Amino acid sequence: MVAKSPERQVYRANGPMSKIANSLIEMNDYDYIVVRYLQSVPQLGLSKYVDRLIVDFDDNPVKSYVMSEKIKGGIHSVLPKLRSLPVRRAWKSVQKRCIISFYSNPSETKYPNSFTLHNIPVRFCLNLEQPIQRSLLFVGALNYLPNRNGITRFLSNVWPELHRKFPDLTFRIVGKCTDGRLVEKWNGCEGVHYLGYVDDLETQYRKCTVVVAPVYYGAGTSIKVLEAVAMGRPCVTTPTGFCGLEDILVPNEGIRIARNDRDFLKQISFLLESPEEAASFTAKSQECVLANLSESTFMAQVKESLELVFV
Repeated sequence: MVAKSPERQVYRANGPMSKIANSLIEMNDYDYIVVRYLQSVPQLGLSKYVDRLIVDFDDNPVKSYVMSEKIKGGIHSVLPKLRSLPVRRAWKSVQKRCIISFYSNPSETKYPNSFTLHNIPVRFCLNLEQPIQRSLLFVGALNYLPNRNGITRFLSNVWPELHRKFPDLTFRIVGKCTDGRLVEKWNGCEGVHYLGYVDDLETQYRKCTVVVAPVYYGAGTSIKVLEAVAMGRPCVTTPTGFCGLEDILVPNEGIRIARNDRDFLKQISFLLESPEEAASFTAKSQECVLANLSESTFMAQVKESLELVFV
């Protein structure tokens, strides 16, 4: 017996869910159906209604899957591309035939019916005071492989030297992770505190000096980077973490781009040693986020896209 690969499982119909969705559609005879994420289309049995679909893809599912598999099995492996074929076929079929598609990354809007719809941060906090003790913060879902691998790499390759340079520095990791052995390993690093899920994120931002987002593969845009800036904290991330934000933020202002592990150390050190300068350019970046990524700008983007197609 050959086990079905994860991507085949995700892109198959879910019998009970599909039955409920189809029953509701037939009962109400909807003109348009709004769907979040590609996998929802096969899971809910919506392929036969594809000409009524408005799909928020958010990320490019093929890029995300291929990069994840390459990290696990070797960056030069050809297997991830072969294994991603079911995902690729589903994506292209839905993309070409649906009414409208949305992506958070402008580079993915390659079809006439595709538009940019940026992720928006849900938390804003103006005029945060600098914390008394210097500390780093990471916020993200740690059952998501790019986040988990990024934190592990950061703790192995950046944190030891950074902590030697700043012995009083602490690093708090926020986000649910069900891998107990990995959490134990993280907590074993001096100065590191894994907090898991927390109810009050604002307090965590208030306590931190710098937010880090060590994300090395994935697709779409990184909401954790935008949220850090919206909360008035400088953020150090990778080119992957900055991808899709080029039309909104200026690199190496509120967001510092680290191209390798040594650069991560350099960028964080600069922010810790120059708090006034860091606060100044972070405030400018926060203004850009407030101006371009609010609920009103989100609704305006949706309205403009719908008008271009339907009017």
